[in-house]
Amino acid sequence: MMIDNSALHNIGSNSAQGEMGANLLDIISPADIESVTVLKDAAATAIYGSRGANGVLLITTRKGIPGKARWSVNTYFGVIK
Repeated sequence: MMIDNSALHNIGSNSAQGEMGANLLDIISPADIESVTVLKDAAATAIYGSRGANGVLLITTRKGIPGKARWSVNTYFGVIK
């Protein structure tokens, strides 16, 4: 899954908040996450420069498999009183 750069243009260096205050990490379904890697210190700074000085999360999503397309739906809901 690629996140469109236009959705990310207003993210501050220490924030995952978009224009309207919504968390942009919410667009990634937990069912699609294959792995999460945390880069700290020199590794993050070497790759991302000063923007990675506080650390970087690399989120790898699942990849498609060849063959016939399949659809699945996961629904979540909650009630607040």
